[in-house]
Order: sequence, then structure tokens, then C-alpha cells
Amino acid sequence: MELEKYVKATKEIIWNAYSEIEAALMERDTALENLKVSGWKFSEDGISKERESIISKFNTDTQTAVANCRAAIQKQKDGYMKEVHDYYTPDGSKIDLNLMNLIKAGFQMSIDELIELIEKYSDNPTMLRVIEKYAAEQKMIGELNKKSADYAVAFMKARNAGKAEEKIFDTFVHLSCEGMRHPDEHYTMFQSRLDGYEEDAVLSLLKAKIYKDDATQQRIDQIEAEQLQKHNDVRKGKFWKPEITITRKTFESRKNPW
Repeated sequence: MELEKYVKATKEIIWNAYSEIEAALMERDTALENLKVSGWKFSEDGISKERESIISKFNTDTQTAVANCRAAIQKQKDGYMKEVHDYYTPDGSKIDLNLMNLIKAGFQMSIDELIELIEKYSDNPTMLRVIEKYAAEQKMIGELNKKSADYAVAFMKARNAGKAEEKIFDTFVHLSCEGMRHPDEHYTMFQSRLDGYEEDAVLSLLKAKIYKDDATQQRIDQIEAEQLQKHNDVRKGKFWKPEITITRKTFESRKNPW
């Protein structure tokens, strides 16, 4: 499965939506400031109506940005979940018929032979479920767990059929879109955290894999080491990481003229 590309694309969609919110905020504040300056031209009722019109346009613009963002995210999730579904769904073409013939013939495998099969088919959820069924029927699950809990974890991941991957995507979207619940100046806090949320999602996807080759494990170790270093640097005060950072345009100092 190539799931990281969907996370990356989704992050870009969310970033762009926050940028649209940013533009709407700028337009709103400029309009309110202009109204404040030229307010003498209007009656009190006229000023109130103008202000309501400005706020209404801001609300419409931000609601549209959020709705378009969520629709685009859903398209990414659909593609993401299709890959997950295709990977985990039992597929007869992925079954080793030679092994199935041995099982049907009542061939008794040793615990070491079973472990070899698990490792051989660690990137094949269909075969892992076949092997788990055989191990359970032969009452070998306990022996496997004594060897390593990793084998039980592999069986569980194959059986759960992508639930972990779906939760990872949903959690990433939930955290990343928090600033869209009530769009205001604080959206910058959430926009500035998108890279971190993406990194956490990628790390979780790597860890969720049934099969981890050397390259995958190296990426996991590298990301965790970098995250630990960042954490230690913050604790030691080596650099200041603000909650609200400068985005493409800066709004931290904005004050609503009304």
C-alpha cells in the first residue's frame, strides 16, 4: 500500500483551506476598518446593516472554504480506503495452493516451521489468516506467543483488515481541521502544526504495517530519533517554538476594529 501520498495530499488541501480562511479574514478586517473610517457617512442603522453584511460574507466565504475542503478530503479518503480494502480483503489468488494441500493432507508442522511461514507471508494478509486458522486448530497459538508476541500482533493486524489505517487517517484529519470548527484568527495555531500532524500520521502508518523491512524500520527509527531530539531541544530551551507561527501572511497582531 502507498498510503503516505494520501496523507500528503490531504495536508495540502487543508493548508489551502486555511489560506482561504486567511484571505477571508483579511477581507473582513479591511472592510470593517474602512467602515469605521467612513462610518460618518451612514446612519447608526446603516452602519449596523453594513457590518452585518460584511460579517455575513465572511461567514459564507469561510463556510464555503470548509465545505470544499471536506469534500476534497473525502475524495482522498476514498482512494486511501480503496487501497486498504484491496490489500486486506481475502483474495484467493494470493493463496499458496501447495501449502493448502499440505494442510488439507493433515501435515503436522513444527512451531519453527510455522514461524517460517508467518515470516514468509508477513506481507500477505490472506495467507496470515489461513496460517492463524491452522495454528488455532492445532493449538499452537500459545507456543507462538511464547516465542514472540509479534506473531499474535501480525495475526491481529491481518484480521482487523485496515481498522488501524482508517483510524490513523481520521485522527490526522480531525487534528488538522480543528481550526475550521469556528474559523477565526486562531486558525494559524492549527495551520502551523500541519507538518507535525503529517509526520505523526506517517510514523503511525509505518508502525501499522504487518511487514516491516529494513528500510521501513530505519525510517521509523529516524523519525522517532528526530522527534525525540526536537522534544529535548525544546525542554533545554535551545529554541523557542511558538504556538502561533507566521504563515504565508501574518495575522497574529490583528485586532478587530469592532
